[in-house]
Amino acid sequence: MSEAKDETAASMTLRVVYAKETKRVTVSSDQTVKDLKELIAKETGCPVAQMKLMFKGSGAVLGYGV
Repeated sequence: MSEAKDETAASMTLRVVYAKETKRVTVSSDQTVKDLKELIAKETGCPVAQMKLMFKGSGAVLGYGV
């Protein structure tokens, strides 16, 4: 994970669907995509190398630099 966390960084909760199961993960805006994938791997057991991230929803996420 990121070494230096900014205490004022915004966070968002994402819905992750894997193997017909839905999980929620919360990430802060200062985390990298690598951090996100590692968190998802921990929650789902899906290896990072096999992940495909897809976005569905409003453009509100664009403020996070995604």
